[in-house]
Amino acid sequence: MSDFNPYQQPEADVLSVDLSELEIHEGVHRPAGHAFQWVGDGWAIFSRQWVVWCTAAFLSLLISSAAGLVPFIGFIFQMVLSPVLSAGLLYMASRADKGELVSVGNLFQAFQDGPGRLMLFGLVFMLMVLAIVVITGLLAIPLLGPDFGALMEAAQGQTPQAPSQMLMVKGLLLLGVYLLLLIPVLAAYWFALPLVYFAEAGIIRALVHSFFVCIRNFVSLFVYGLVLMFLFMGLLLAVGIVAAILGLLSEGIGIAVGFAMGFTMVFAMVALMTTSWYASFRDIFITPE
Repeated sequence: MSDFNPYQQPEADVLSVDLSELEIHEGVHRPAGHAFQWVGDGWAIFSRQWVVWCTAAFLSLLISSAAGLVPFIGFIFQMVLSPVLSAGLLYMASRADKGELVSVGNLFQAFQDGPGRLMLFGLVFMLMVLAIVVITGLLAIPLLGPDFGALMEAAQGQTPQAPSQMLMVKGLLLLGVYLLLLIPVLAAYWFALPLVYFAEAGIIRALVHSFFVCIRNFVSLFVYGLVLMFLFMGLLLAVGIVAAILGLLSEGIGIAVGFAMGFTMVFAMVALMTTSWYASFRDIFITPE
């Protein structure tokens, strides 16, 4: 066990609001089978008020997307605002997990609790992502050489000629490097956000601790990701089949129903990811061993 203490002064005072009911520990190892439990518990939370959850997920995506459209500072605004909205969804999950009814207005709970720390968390996370982009870009220059410009043009669809096979291999190699660098950053983010919000843990300390807890639970988190991926693919296939069947009766109805079901599925998956995210946090950091 690490010496992480989310209630250590002065970084992590116990919250004075109802969230202090959550007795947060250091984080323990959970076997791979718990991944199915996280999704199952997340589904139980989601299904009780699925309309509320889908609406909250829709609003969260809408606000985040609108923030990204702000001229000049859209990306920064979006990255700073997103953790506050995500914390609101986690707050909803924590209340619903206790059997309480939640409302769409609970999405904005983190704004009432004081969004400053969460916005700073978003800024730190943005800088981590930008550092990965810079590192990948610096690696691209010697790797691609004069082909760097050609690859950028090909990515934007501006080159009349298809890039060479070797150039595409180099591009895929750079993409692999970017993803390998991104995985540790996402691991640092995964549990750091709920630690910062629920336990008021220090941002850097929470990021470091989240990374090591994710490494400790790598197999269970990997299985969890696979379960969500296959669930999404299954739902996508089901939507396609329903739309195709209805399309045999009327093409317009098939398209309309397909779009409606598709959008609803996206919002439902965002909500399920949030509720199962909270379930994983609860299992690892709140539930006693």
